[in-house]
Amino acid sequence: MLETGMVFKIAGIIICSVLMVILGRADRKKKLPTGVKLIFQVLISLIIIYFGIKIEFLRAPSSSSGGYLYLSYLSIPLTIIWLISITNSIGQADELGDITPYIVFIASLTFLVVSLVQRQGLILAEALSLIMAVIAFIFIKYLPRGKFSSYYMSFGFILAVIAIVGVSKSTAALTLLIPLLILGVPIIDSSYSIVANYARQESPGPGIGKFPLFSESGSRSRLRQKLQSYGFSAQGANLTIIGVSLYLSLSAFIISIYQNFYLLLILTAFGWVVFELLKNKVRSEELIIGRDILTSRIKLFQVGIDQVDNQETIQKIEEFIVSKKPHQIVTPDTLAVLRARKDPEYHAILKSADLVTPDGAGILWAATTLNYPLPERVTGIDIIHNICRLSAKKGYSLYLLGSYPGVA
Repeated sequence: MLETGMVFKIAGIIICSVLMVILGRADRKKKLPTGVKLIFQVLISLIIIYFGIKIEFLRAPSSSSGGYLYLSYLSIPLTIIWLISITNSIGQADELGDITPYIVFIASLTFLVVSLVQRQGLILAEALSLIMAVIAFIFIKYLPRGKFSSYYMSFGFILAVIAIVGVSKSTAALTLLIPLLILGVPIIDSSYSIVANYARQESPGPGIGKFPLFSESGSRSRLRQKLQSYGFSAQGANLTIIGVSLYLSLSAFIISIYQNFYLLLILTAFGWVVFELLKNKVRSEELIIGRDILTSRIKLFQVGIDQVDNQETIQKIEEFIVSKKPHQIVTPDTLAVLRARKDPEYHAILKSADLVTPDGAGILWAATTLNYPLPERVTGIDIIHNICRLSAKKGYSLYLLGSYPGVA
């Protein structure tokens, strides 16, 4: 039989989780102002605190009170800050490339394993961890990506609760660091977003005051974009984020066993070195080929080329015509790409063009070989023929600019 206090806490978790799901769905449909969303999150946090779930102490080996730092009046505000921070960190699913279920799955399993290893008998935390792991697995395996992202806010809330009722109750010396490691990816992501927005002095949008934590811009994820700016592909950025989450969770598991601060420093340094090596490798490959995250062009030796076939090309050209604004189209072949490497002025012309199509077979071969395939050759003569057909069909006029005798 469960104790009365345990039943009371379970009821509180269920009620607050349902409320967080409702809030998430409302935010998804109505795009609630940040201030309104924050107020409801605070209210839900106060409800869960009423049901007896809060951070009551921190493990502090140097403390004179038996190794614990009891929070007293700081317990409630610290619990609210923790719950809201993790809730919003996990909740930014769209900006993390919809890999949130993977992060939740990894974190839930790690919480479960750490709790079992520490043998604290924290049945509630272990049960919640197992349930969250199963739910996250279902999201990964069976549900369409992004369709149920309104539930991610409640995922973050439950993970924050697990950290409170589980690992934070442990008597281990480095207990405070374990949930921070397990939830490292969303924490790093949110922290980086806040610092980046604050450094750029971005407008906070419909938030509370000008503090970036409560602004729309402050809640946006930048981790994935930052990885892509290093040259990672979208898939590569996602895999890297998942890999970092796995490594941090593994580090948390190791620390929960050995309780050695110096070991934590070694693991941190090792992880950082591995990431730097990976980043440098990606950057070296980026010099040859990569993707421009702003234009979505394939960059071959820093020359951007649009991923279009002949049909898409003529569709874009018709859009140019309808806009009644001047546009420039270039059709570089292999020699043109090589020339652009040595001629900055020519490279600038290619870069500023509104449409860049792959004219040479060598470009297609190189892009395919380096895993950035282009649909097909779109040559200048093909474009001219298609423009003439389009003009005949739609009644567009053509103007051909010639040159001196012998050239055109």
